[in-house]
Amino acid sequence: MLSKKILLPLPILLALVSATILVSAATATYGTVWTTDTSDNVKIEFVAGETVKIHWSASGTVDITVTGPAGVELSQTDQPKSGTYNFLPKHVGIYVIDVTGAPAHLIAVGTFFVIPVVPYGSIAGIGAMLCAVILIKRPRKT
Repeated sequence: MLSKKILLPLPILLALVSATILVSAATATYGTVWTTDTSDNVKIEFVAGETVKIHWSASGTVDITVTGPAGVELSQTDQPKSGTYNFLPKHVGIYVIDVTGAPAHLIAVGTFFVIPVVPYGSIAGIGAMLCAVILIKRPRKT
């Protein structure tokens, strides 16, 4: 009976030890994060369908999480202390980049916006129409 009492907690202990070994934690204690377009021009406002290049620099390894309007869209663990990641947003809206370091401490936060293309096309079309109407109604010099 004594052997059964000792063997019962053994699988639980083994599971905890193996889970601890498999999970490697980020080591950074400070860092920064910023976004650019694919040509490395710093910006925070992107048009729908445009690739967002996420840059980070930290004192050690980090975990990167990008959360958008539909929830978490990117989760990268054990990233090097500096690097980039090309990210294509799936939805229009506000995105938050969380960079976490040594045992799940948030060390840097960035945001960027994805805006629809439609307003720009609509504004340009209305502007062109108004210019045409103004030019047509303008009295002609003879």
